[in-house]
Amino acid sequence: RPGEHPAGDDLERIARVLAALREQVVSDPLEFWQPQAGAAAPGAGRPDTRRYDREARGLDEVRREIEAVLA
Repeated sequence: RPGEHPAGDDLERIARVLAALREQVVSDPLEFWQPQAGAAAPGAGRPDTRRYDREARGLDEVRREIEAVLA
């Protein structure tokens, strides 16, 4: 239930964000592509994972909080 525990609220928010990111990746994967400036190879670059990384850190914080409660 929303508001019952902050960790639960955080998990709900993370799930919503990840679902939205998944929709974006499926509909337009190149939206996340960051070209490499000055690269010799055409199309060189890497995916921008900053938003996924941020949610992974949030999920790790929730995990640590839950582990602390259970310990």
